Parts: sequence; structure tokens; C-alpha cells
Amino acid sequence: MNKILADNFKCIEGSFVFYLHEMAEFNELAFWDYYNSIVALTTLAKENSHLDRKLLDMVCNTYDYILRSFMWHFHPKDLYSISNLPEDNLPLYIERLEFAFNGFIRGQIYDDNIFELPNPTINDKL
Repeated sequence: MNKILADNFKCIEGSFVFYLHEMAEFNELAFWDYYNSIVALTTLAKENSHLDRKLLDMVCNTYDYILRSFMWHFHPKDLYSISNLPEDNLPLYIERLEFAFNGFIRGQIYDDNIFELPNPTINDKL
């Protein structure tokens, strides 16, 4: 969990941020790894009643970078383009990111059933 977040923060090969930054590609498996790591870290932080500033920094920076990447993709004057971007479902992926991010900050885990976009890793279908 912590390693997945750290890999994204450092843009290590195989991480979701790496795919966005270096490959200009939306990698669904890496997305769910990132998402699930944030949710798992939220559980740990909630159990410990402690929000680690280093983890908070990594979560904020990666979340910010991911959202900016999506914005750059759609900006008409920017040449950046993300391949495999699920444009039809992108708002649902962003919703997942938003809830994971806000949940981490607040120490709240959201029931997976509230989301329209299913998490395929829960049923090992990815």
C-alpha cells in the first residue's frame, strides 16, 4: 500500500503516475492499484488515529498530478494526449479519486456500493 503510493509519488515505472507522465497512457490496473492503496492507507490512518504528513503530501501531490494530467489532455492548446483514456467513464474514475482523496483526509472509508463504477479488483475481475 505504502509502496504503491510512494512509487506513484516518485513516478516509478509501473505506477499509474508513471504511465500518465512517461507513457501518456491510462493504465487501468495501475489506476486501481493506486486507488486501492489510498483506501487501504485511509484504513490504517483511521485505526491509528494519526494522519502522517509524509503520506498526506504524497496523496495530495499524486492526486493533483493525476487531475492536472486529465485537464491537459482536454486542453485544446496542449499537445499532451492520454491514450486508453476512458473518456466516456472518466467522470466516474474522477469520482473514485475524489472520494479516495477526501476519505483519506477525513479518515472515512466509503462503501463500494455507492459508486456507479465498480472496482474490478474487489472481485478479481481486472
